[in-house]
Amino acid sequence: MDLMNMSFENKVKLSRNLNTPPNVLHRLAKENDAGIKGYVARNFNTTEDTLGDLAKDTLPWVRWHVATNPKTPLNLLKSLAQDWDWNIRRAMIEHPNISSTVLVMILEKERSLRSPSCEVIRKLYHHSKLPHIAKIVIETLYGDIL
Repeated sequence: MDLMNMSFENKVKLSRNLNTPPNVLHRLAKENDAGIKGYVARNFNTTEDTLGDLAKDTLPWVRWHVATNPKTPLNLLKSLAQDWDWNIRRAMIEHPNISSTVLVMILEKERSLRSPSCEVIRKLYHHSKLPHIAKIVIETLYGDIL
């Protein structure tokens, strides 16, 4: 498949298509366009290796899609828990495979910030997998924003 000579529109269609082979998605992940990389990051056929590459992308839009892909493995979620963009941390809280360990990591990230995200704190507090002791920490430190 000749991606070099393919139109932008066709690349977008390929990146969104759930039948696109993983090797083609990997090549599309190297495109400069954030939209294409975002679609690849949320495509269920994208491999863990490609998701790992996209999790390091400089564009938050791309990392957000990695954080919301149900196929994103726990090790990548752990690394994304430290992301500087609160939208990514907030989106991860709703990930179907999120663990209590990663939720605590997100809480620790929020605690390390001068201005933690109220939305992230609230979502963490109401998550069923967050350990009880972490909820007590949130009540103690952030009770005014709950």
